[in-house]
Amino acid sequence: MKTNYLVKLSALILLFALSSCQENNLDEVSKKQGKLERQTKSSLKKKVLVVGFDGIQFEKIAGTSTPNLDKLKIVKGYAGGIDNTSSEQKTSSGPGWSTILTGVWVNKHGVTDNNTSHISKAKSVFQLIKESNSGLKTASVVTWGPIHDFFR
Repeated sequence: MKTNYLVKLSALILLFALSSCQENNLDEVSKKQGKLERQTKSSLKKKVLVVGFDGIQFEKIAGTSTPNLDKLKIVKGYAGGIDNTSSEQKTSSGPGWSTILTGVWVNKHGVTDNNTSHISKAKSVFQLIKESNSGLKTASVVTWGPIHDFFR
């Protein structure tokens, strides 16, 4: 099962690497690389990549030999809310990913289960980024398509 997630992660990273090259022409790519080398570090664009493994316990992956993943900054995510409070929610994909992508608990986003008739009442990080700067680019690649349905 872990191999399946590593294959998906590798494919995702490859996809992002390929999508950053707009031309297939190697000369154009070489020119871009040369231009980037001339830029100072402060002028380089900052980028973020969030990779989520749904259903894997952090402690299990942390205790396993994963040399390539160990090069990344992996932190534990918690998407279940606090027991016996208004933030308590199921740890199923719909509520969990809605919490991760909005930064608020179920009592604010309103996605209580995997039923895609629930639409998040809170804006996703993608919506917030576009509102703050429409020129920025965002992308979401998922293996469970209904994640996108919560943010119409």
